[in-house]
Amino acid sequence: MKFYDKHNRLIDIVIKETIPTKSRFPFLAPVGKDISNPDRFFLVDMLDFGFVKRDGTFVQIMIDGISLKLENFPIPFGDKKIYFARYSSKLLIGEINASLKSFGESNLIATVDGTTAEIRFDVPTVGLDGLNDGESKEGRWEYLSDSKKITGGFYCYTRRGEYVDVLIDVCEKWKPGKLPIAFTLFTKIVSSFRTWPTLYQWKGSVDLRDLSVKGGWHKKK
Repeated sequence: MKFYDKHNRLIDIVIKETIPTKSRFPFLAPVGKDISNPDRFFLVDMLDFGFVKRDGTFVQIMIDGISLKLENFPIPFGDKKIYFARYSSKLLIGEINASLKSFGESNLIATVDGTTAEIRFDVPTVGLDGLNDGESKEGRWEYLSDSKKITGGFYCYTRRGEYVDVLIDVCEKWKPGKLPIAFTLFTKIVSSFRTWPTLYQWKGSVDLRDLSVKGGWHKKK
């Protein structure tokens, strides 16, 4: 696989396995923990996650012609030694509030190749335009991937004249399903694999006159 990255560097990746990986499992990619102000909340559910095995595998990774070496993973996968390199041929990618400019639906469902991503919000008793000035409402929300709950949290909104201030907070860590014992222990020791979604929240405001939206995601302090 070859492609150019955002810095216009040529990335050349070749991985050839002679021993196929039989045991795969769903895993949430920790894509966001080092980003201060992401333009969207990005959730990548790797539905058939696997590590690259060290035995029987040819690996070549080059950036602008400079060869890189993969790091070894400290824990064996079953009886196999592996690299600290992961892959998945089946991804379900969710993007929440990707640079919103207008107010939309509260519950969203999308299905691709038989797998479903869904955002569920509690149905508020009062809509945004039904709030009295200074009044606030709050509720819960959750994100599901392939019918599995990935994360969630709470939301609240407060009217301020012709504007409504909105907060969407991510406060529920990812709870993986059945993992191999080694990776259950690993994600407990390196807790950021489970907790990184809770680092973020969305703050913004809705102009009730035209339902335009200003706001964005940021990392909690």
